[in-house]
Amino acid sequence: MTSFISITLLLLSATVVNSYGCLMDQTADGNFPLKVNQYVWEGGDIACEACKFIITNVQKKLKSDNSKEKISQLLNKACDKAGILRQSCKRVIRNSSKKLIDAIAERKSASFTCVQLKYCQ
Repeated sequence: MTSFISITLLLLSATVVNSYGCLMDQTADGNFPLKVNQYVWEGGDIACEACKFIITNVQKKLKSDNSKEKISQLLNKACDKAGILRQSCKRVIRNSSKKLIDAIAERKSASFTCVQLKYCQ
């Protein structure tokens, strides 16, 4: 029975070490390494989904007031509930806020806008 317990403890400790290693793949600010970030900026699906998420959610909340000031306020809150897309969402807004505001004010579709901004193919 002691060999069974030893093997179980060994497997358990290996799992813990492996899980800790995955956590260490993140940088100090909670972002993932450059390899993941490059995927986002090379037209990966993450940036595309984040772009569409932003536009769709802002358009839903706008209702009849599509002033650029209102859109800007909503953009500042757009990533709050983005979940796994949060970091990409923030980058898209940081790099394209003026173009996003213009596109949303002109009521352009999320798909069209994100292709124009080169976040989607």
